[in-house]
Amino acid sequence: MQDFAPGVDPPDQGRVRVDGREESWTVEEYESRLQERIAKFLDNHTELPDYRKEYPWVTGSLGNPFARVWFVGEIPSLTQVVQAHTPGTPLTPEMQWNISDSDRLFREMLGKHGFKKDPIDGPGGWGCYITELVKMPWKNPAEWREWTKKRAPQRTAVIETWAGVLRWEFETVRPRLVVALGGEVNRFLPQLARKRLIPPLPRTARIDHPSYYQYPWARPAGYGPQFAEVRRLCEAVGEDPPGP
Repeated sequence: MQDFAPGVDPPDQGRVRVDGREESWTVEEYESRLQERIAKFLDNHTELPDYRKEYPWVTGSLGNPFARVWFVGEIPSLTQVVQAHTPGTPLTPEMQWNISDSDRLFREMLGKHGFKKDPIDGPGGWGCYITELVKMPWKNPAEWREWTKKRAPQRTAVIETWAGVLRWEFETVRPRLVVALGGEVNRFLPQLARKRLIPPLPRTARIDHPSYYQYPWARPAGYGPQFAEVRRLCEAVGEDPPGP
Protein backbone atom coordinates (compact mmCIF):
# COMPACT_ATOMS: atom_id res chain seq x y z
CA MET A 1 0.00 0.00 0.00
CA GLN A 2 1.25 3.47 -0.88
CA ASP A 3 2.19 5.25 2.33
CA PHE A 4 2.14 8.96 3.06
CA ALA A 5 5.18 11.06 2.25
CA PRO A 6 7.38 12.06 5.22
CA GLY A 7 5.64 14.71 7.26
CA VAL A 8 2.38 14.34 5.32
CA ASP A 9 0.38 11.99 7.58
CA PRO A 10 -2.41 14.27 8.90
CA PRO A 11 -4.37 13.75 12.10
CA ASP A 12 -8.01 12.66 12.05
CA GLN A 13 -8.85 15.73 14.08
CA GLY A 14 -7.23 19.09 14.53
CA ARG A 15 -7.36 22.50 16.11
CA VAL A 16 -9.68 25.02 14.50
CA ARG A 17 -10.37 28.67 15.17
CA VAL A 18 -14.05 29.55 15.63
CA ASP A 19 -15.24 33.04 16.61
CA GLY A 20 -11.88 33.86 18.13
CA ARG A 21 -11.56 30.69 20.20
CA GLU A 22 -9.87 27.37 19.53
CA GLU A 23 -11.70 24.06 19.39
CA SER A 24 -10.86 20.50 18.37
CA TRP A 25 -12.83 19.09 15.42
CA THR A 26 -12.79 15.81 13.56
CA VAL A 27 -12.67 15.78 9.78
CA GLU A 28 -16.36 14.86 9.79
CA GLU A 29 -17.21 17.85 12.01
CA TYR A 30 -15.31 20.16 9.67
CA GLU A 31 -17.11 18.78 6.61
CA SER A 32 -20.49 19.15 8.32
CA ARG A 33 -19.80 22.76 9.32
CA LEU A 34 -18.54 23.58 5.83
CA GLN A 35 -21.68 22.19 4.22
CA GLU A 36 -23.81 24.20 6.66
CA ARG A 37 -21.85 27.27 5.60
CA ILE A 38 -22.38 26.53 1.91
CA ALA A 39 -26.10 25.90 2.45
CA LYS A 40 -26.51 29.22 4.21
CA PHE A 41 -24.53 30.98 1.49
CA LEU A 42 -26.64 29.51 -1.33
CA ASP A 43 -29.88 30.28 0.51
CA ASN A 44 -28.75 33.92 0.64
CA HIS A 45 -27.59 34.00 -3.00
CA THR A 46 -30.48 32.62 -5.01
CA GLU A 47 -29.07 34.25 -8.15
CA LEU A 48 -26.30 31.62 -8.23
CA PRO A 49 -26.62 28.05 -9.54
CA ASP A 50 -27.57 25.58 -6.82
CA TYR A 51 -27.29 21.87 -7.59
CA ARG A 52 -27.62 20.53 -4.06
CA LYS A 53 -30.79 18.60 -4.89
CA GLU A 54 -29.70 17.30 -8.30
CA TYR A 55 -26.11 16.46 -7.33
CA PRO A 56 -25.82 16.26 -3.54
CA TRP A 57 -22.45 14.47 -3.84
CA VAL A 58 -20.85 17.58 -5.38
CA THR A 59 -19.52 19.44 -2.34
CA GLY A 60 -16.58 21.26 -3.92
CA SER A 61 -14.18 19.88 -1.31
CA LEU A 62 -12.57 16.56 -0.48
CA GLY A 63 -9.85 15.11 1.73
CA ASN A 64 -8.39 16.00 5.11
CA PRO A 65 -8.47 19.74 5.95
CA PHE A 66 -5.90 19.19 8.72
CA ALA A 67 -3.27 18.20 6.16
CA ARG A 68 -0.39 20.60 5.55
CA VAL A 69 -1.19 20.87 1.84
CA TRP A 70 -4.33 22.31 0.30
CA PHE A 71 -4.91 22.06 -3.45
CA VAL A 72 -7.28 24.77 -4.72
CA GLY A 73 -9.18 24.47 -8.01
CA GLU A 74 -11.54 26.93 -9.62
CA ILE A 75 -14.98 25.35 -10.10
CA PRO A 76 -16.50 21.87 -10.57
CA SER A 77 -17.17 20.90 -14.20
CA LEU A 78 -20.88 20.48 -14.87
CA THR A 79 -20.06 18.35 -17.91
CA GLN A 80 -18.16 15.87 -15.77
CA VAL A 81 -20.79 15.94 -13.03
CA VAL A 82 -23.52 15.03 -15.55
CA GLN A 83 -21.26 12.36 -17.04
CA ALA A 84 -20.80 10.72 -13.63
CA HIS A 85 -24.43 11.05 -12.57
CA THR A 86 -25.84 7.97 -14.28
CA PRO A 87 -28.75 5.87 -12.92
CA GLY A 88 -27.62 3.07 -10.66
CA THR A 89 -24.18 4.50 -10.01
CA PRO A 90 -23.49 4.90 -6.29
CA LEU A 91 -22.31 8.50 -5.89
CA THR A 92 -20.57 10.02 -2.91
CA PRO A 93 -18.30 13.06 -2.52
CA GLU A 94 -15.39 10.69 -3.23
CA MET A 95 -16.47 10.69 -6.89
CA GLN A 96 -15.14 14.24 -7.13
CA TRP A 97 -11.80 14.52 -8.94
CA ASN A 98 -12.39 10.90 -9.96
CA ILE A 99 -14.35 11.04 -13.23
CA SER A 100 -12.21 11.92 -16.24
CA ASP A 101 -8.84 10.62 -17.40
CA SER A 102 -7.25 13.87 -16.18
CA ASP A 103 -8.87 13.36 -12.76
CA ARG A 104 -7.36 9.91 -12.60
CA LEU A 105 -3.95 11.30 -13.55
CA PHE A 106 -4.30 13.80 -10.70
CA ARG A 107 -5.11 11.02 -8.25
CA GLU A 108 -2.28 8.91 -9.60
CA MET A 109 0.14 11.77 -8.90
CA LEU A 110 -1.31 12.26 -5.40
CA GLY A 111 -0.74 8.57 -4.68
CA LYS A 112 2.71 8.39 -6.22
CA HIS A 113 3.96 11.36 -4.22
CA GLY A 114 2.45 10.36 -0.89
CA PHE A 115 -0.67 12.54 -0.64
CA LYS A 116 -3.22 9.72 -1.05
CA LYS A 117 -3.07 6.13 0.13
CA ASP A 118 -4.15 3.24 -2.08
CA PRO A 119 -6.56 2.64 -3.60
CA ILE A 120 -6.15 6.01 -5.29
CA ASP A 121 -9.73 5.88 -6.58
CA GLY A 122 -11.13 4.71 -3.26
CA PRO A 123 -12.45 6.54 -0.21
CA GLY A 124 -10.29 7.85 2.61
CA GLY A 125 -6.54 7.77 2.93
CA TRP A 126 -6.15 11.48 2.23
CA GLY A 127 -2.91 13.26 3.06
CA CYS A 128 -4.11 16.50 1.50
CA TYR A 129 -7.22 18.63 1.13
CA ILE A 130 -8.79 19.72 -2.17
CA THR A 131 -11.21 22.60 -2.46
CA GLU A 132 -12.60 25.02 -5.07
CA LEU A 133 -12.94 28.79 -5.33
CA VAL A 134 -16.55 28.17 -6.43
CA LYS A 135 -18.20 25.12 -4.89
CA MET A 136 -21.06 24.65 -7.39
CA PRO A 137 -20.83 24.00 -11.16
CA TRP A 138 -21.78 26.77 -13.56
CA LYS A 139 -24.92 26.52 -15.66
CA ASN A 140 -24.55 25.11 -19.16
CA PRO A 141 -21.91 24.64 -21.87
CA ALA A 142 -22.81 27.88 -23.68
CA GLU A 143 -22.45 29.94 -20.51
CA TRP A 144 -19.36 27.93 -19.55
CA ARG A 145 -17.66 29.15 -22.72
CA GLU A 146 -18.38 32.69 -21.59
CA TRP A 147 -17.06 31.84 -18.12
CA THR A 148 -13.73 30.67 -19.45
CA LYS A 149 -13.01 33.88 -21.32
CA LYS A 150 -10.00 35.26 -19.53
CA ARG A 151 -10.74 38.03 -17.03
CA ALA A 152 -14.48 37.99 -17.79
CA PRO A 153 -16.17 40.36 -15.28
CA GLN A 154 -18.89 37.82 -14.53
CA ARG A 155 -16.30 35.21 -13.66
CA THR A 156 -14.52 37.55 -11.26
CA ALA A 157 -17.81 38.62 -9.66
CA VAL A 158 -18.92 35.04 -8.99
CA ILE A 159 -15.55 34.06 -7.54
CA GLU A 160 -15.54 37.12 -5.29
CA THR A 161 -19.09 36.36 -4.16
CA TRP A 162 -18.04 32.84 -3.17
CA ALA A 163 -14.90 34.10 -1.45
CA GLY A 164 -16.64 34.24 1.94
CA VAL A 165 -16.80 30.44 2.00
CA LEU A 166 -13.11 30.13 1.14
CA ARG A 167 -12.33 32.72 3.81
CA TRP A 168 -14.13 30.55 6.34
CA GLU A 169 -12.07 27.52 5.28
CA PHE A 170 -8.75 29.39 5.56
CA GLU A 171 -9.61 31.09 8.84
CA THR A 172 -10.93 27.92 10.45
CA VAL A 173 -7.96 25.64 9.76
CA ARG A 174 -5.08 27.90 8.51
CA PRO A 175 -3.24 25.63 6.04
CA ARG A 176 0.54 25.76 5.77
CA LEU A 177 0.84 25.32 2.00
CA VAL A 178 -1.71 26.29 -0.67
CA VAL A 179 -1.22 24.87 -4.17
CA ALA A 180 -3.11 26.57 -6.99
CA LEU A 181 -4.38 24.22 -9.68
CA GLY A 182 -3.73 26.17 -12.86
CA GLY A 183 -2.92 29.72 -13.84
CA GLU A 184 -6.37 31.19 -13.26
CA VAL A 185 -6.51 30.05 -9.64
CA ASN A 186 -2.95 31.25 -9.22
CA ARG A 187 -4.13 34.67 -10.40
CA PHE A 188 -7.35 34.80 -8.40
CA LEU A 189 -5.97 33.72 -4.99
CA PRO A 190 -3.62 36.72 -4.49
CA GLN A 191 -6.27 38.99 -6.00
CA LEU A 192 -8.78 37.85 -3.36
CA ALA A 193 -6.16 38.31 -0.64
CA ARG A 194 -5.30 41.84 -1.84
CA LYS A 195 -8.98 42.77 -1.67
CA ARG A 196 -9.11 41.23 1.82
CA LEU A 197 -11.83 38.83 0.73
CA ILE A 198 -9.71 35.98 2.10
CA PRO A 199 -6.93 36.06 4.73
CA PRO A 200 -3.28 36.65 3.78
CA LEU A 201 -2.01 33.54 2.06
CA PRO A 202 0.55 31.17 3.60
CA ARG A 203 3.30 29.73 1.42
CA THR A 204 1.92 29.04 -2.06
CA ALA A 205 2.82 27.06 -5.16
CA ARG A 206 1.28 26.44 -8.56
CA ILE A 207 0.92 23.27 -10.62
CA ASP A 208 -1.02 22.58 -13.79
CA HIS A 209 -4.73 21.95 -13.49
CA PRO A 210 -5.26 18.26 -14.32
CA SER A 211 -7.64 19.19 -17.15
CA TYR A 212 -4.65 20.58 -19.05
CA TYR A 213 -3.56 17.02 -19.73
CA GLN A 214 -6.67 16.25 -21.78
CA TYR A 215 -5.04 18.06 -24.70
CA PRO A 216 -2.95 16.04 -27.16
CA TRP A 217 0.06 18.33 -26.91
CA ALA A 218 0.27 18.05 -23.12
CA ARG A 219 2.84 15.58 -21.81
CA PRO A 220 1.70 13.85 -18.60
CA ALA A 221 5.34 13.06 -17.78
CA GLY A 222 5.72 16.74 -16.91
CA TYR A 223 3.23 16.44 -14.04
CA GLY A 224 5.46 14.28 -11.86
CA PRO A 225 8.19 16.89 -11.27
CA GLN A 226 5.54 19.43 -10.25
CA PHE A 227 4.21 17.07 -7.58
CA ALA A 228 7.73 16.26 -6.47
CA GLU A 229 8.23 19.96 -5.80
CA VAL A 230 4.96 20.12 -3.84
CA ARG A 231 6.17 17.20 -1.74
CA ARG A 232 9.47 18.99 -1.10
CA LEU A 233 7.61 22.14 -0.05
CA CYS A 234 5.28 20.09 2.15
CA GLU A 235 8.25 18.73 4.07
CA ALA A 236 9.78 22.24 4.28
CA VAL A 237 6.67 23.87 5.76
CA GLY A 238 6.63 21.46 8.67
CA GLU A 239 8.47 24.06 10.72
CA ASP A 240 6.25 26.94 9.53
CA PRO A 241 3.51 28.25 11.82
CA PRO A 242 -0.05 27.90 10.55
CA GLY A 243 -1.25 30.51 8.08
CA PRO A 244 -2.45 33.90 9.38
